[in-house]
Amino acid sequence: MATTNKTDRKKLVKTQIVGGTVVFQRADTGAEFARVDTTDLSADMVRATLVYGVKQIVSDVAADATGIDERVTAMGDAVKQLTGGTWPRRQSEANVDKAAETLALSMGITVDKLKEMLNTAK
Repeated sequence: MATTNKTDRKKLVKTQIVGGTVVFQRADTGAEFARVDTTDLSADMVRATLVYGVKQIVSDVAADATGIDERVTAMGDAVKQLTGGTWPRRQSEANVDKAAETLALSMGITVDKLKEMLNTAK
């Protein structure tokens, strides 16, 4: 049996937040199959989902980090942003040099020639 990666699974279900309600729909038909109205949850359940959400947000920000030091820094920054009133974002960076190398190779030219063509040579 083939495995389905997370990106493919996300394509199957659409999730929307409407006010305080989370709505789940089939991506293929748009048919709603479940919803959670947070005003219907007990105070304990609201706190539990909130705490889980904080853990998930902080972990997600560091998802692309390599090594413990980078992960700790990213997670620490996410906590500072959250407690400072800002929604943290993942700090992923595109590797421009690798992209340029791949593009140049596919064009049969050097990276320096590609940069010259793009007028970005230093």
